[in-house]
Amino acid sequence: MLDSGRRCVLGADDRRSRGEPGPDPPAAAPAAPPRGEAFFRKVLEDAADITSVLARDGRRIFISSGIARVLGFTEEEALAVKMGESTHPDDRARVAASFRALLATPGAGTRVRFRQLHKDGSYRVVDAVVRNACDDPDVGGVVVNTRDVTEQLKLEEQFLQAQKLETVGRLAGGVAHDFNNLLTVILSCAELLGELPGVAAGGGSEYVEEIVTAGERARDLTGQLLAFARKQVAAPVALDVGAQVRATEKILRRLVGEDVAIEVRVEQGLWPVLLDPAQLDQVLFNLVVNARDAMPGGGHIVIEAANVPGPEAAADAVRLAVRDTGSGMSPEVQRHLFEPFFTTKAAGKGTGLGLATVHGIVQQHGGRVRVETAPGAGATFELVFPRCAPGAPPEERRRERSAHAGAETVLLVEDDPAVRHLAARALRGAGYRVTTAADGAEAIRLLGQAAAPPDLVVTDVVMPNLDGRKLAEHLRNHFPATPVLFTSGYSADRLASGGLLQADIDLLPKPFTPSLLLQRVRAALDRSMPAPPGGAR
Repeated sequence: MLDSGRRCVLGADDRRSRGEPGPDPPAAAPAAPPRGEAFFRKVLEDAADITSVLARDGRRIFISSGIARVLGFTEEEALAVKMGESTHPDDRARVAASFRALLATPGAGTRVRFRQLHKDGSYRVVDAVVRNACDDPDVGGVVVNTRDVTEQLKLEEQFLQAQKLETVGRLAGGVAHDFNNLLTVILSCAELLGELPGVAAGGGSEYVEEIVTAGERARDLTGQLLAFARKQVAAPVALDVGAQVRATEKILRRLVGEDVAIEVRVEQGLWPVLLDPAQLDQVLFNLVVNARDAMPGGGHIVIEAANVPGPEAAADAVRLAVRDTGSGMSPEVQRHLFEPFFTTKAAGKGTGLGLATVHGIVQQHGGRVRVETAPGAGATFELVFPRCAPGAPPEERRRERSAHAGAETVLLVEDDPAVRHLAARALRGAGYRVTTAADGAEAIRLLGQAAAPPDLVVTDVVMPNLDGRKLAEHLRNHFPATPVLFTSGYSADRLASGGLLQADIDLLPKPFTPSLLLQRVRAALDRSMPAPPGGAR
């Protein structure tokens, strides 16, 4: 085969020697253009980095035009200043020591990260690759290739913050599960205590109210942590913003310290708005902390709540404003104010998520945010929420609770003994026939022994031995007509993302009270009842 190829080539050469046409000879490679100063300057102009050459005393004897793009200076301005003079004061000693060590060894190289002055007065973080070419006759100096890594470091910091939040989320989920069991017991006992004849008539009812208030506050704080770390779905209600502000006033005062005065101005007769109380608290905390940090020497914060009638706004609304006498913000800061991870605070002093969270919560509830500020003139954050129809008054809700009795059979599955005891007591008190189990395995054993399946299974989700999800799968396979009401101290999205629940589950979050439990049990049973002829129930 090789000889055949050679004969073909020789045949072609023979034809050309006899004047016969043959294949064209391969084209010669184009000659490389001369590479003078203009060539290399063009290349350096398009480079993203800065290339410079320093004399032994630190003077710049050459710098590429990338200096204008990265640090804002012209080549002439940069050549007039030593590199050390434009280095951040806190970095100069370290950079100078590295430069001296490099000069001691011809041909040596090193890397150094430091802050370099920008023409606008700020500092950019740069990575420099440095090589000693002082003894090279073609260079005669120290070659420095500098790359701006400021944005890269910001992205790395954002990634670290996201990892921290993920860790907080996992911790919050575990803590909330146990803590919400405790709050279920506290709130349930307080509700049952308040219904005793002597207490209801006034003998100690104020203490019961304090217990309930403290328990609900703890519940809301747990929900707030989950809402931030796990993006828990909001639970808006028809809310009196003024009352909610008054309820958090004491905590806010402790939050800001003695050198900051807080004044609360709430208009009488505020319209209700549709808001999650815990998330409104989160908004207030973030805005007040932001205001406090803007007044390191002390100052004054005013929190105002007032109605905004239709002609003044697009429709009837309620305005909540937080005003401070702090340092204010520049237009540049205002442009990035609600961006996640943007912060003007020192490293370790803020995550840059506070105002982004405020903006997200307000938008989620159909509201809008407006900021008025100027350097040295303080700042005002104005939140506007649309008016909504009022919720049912407390006495009407109490009448509704009395209609949640029944006579059906309920299998209650709960691993926490105190929660199991209180829930069973509330269900039996309302007329239900109740069987209890400490986990899913015991529940399956009881189902196998029963003459008929229960009308409803109320089960915790996270339990030892056999969890609520696997118990529900057993019910679907053996008793498909039996409805299931799940309870859990975890948020619904946490359970769904962990594969424990589907999106269409019926979930009663912990902590719950006996009245809420009865309401949800009655609703679950009513949904499972077949509709009578004619479509009415």
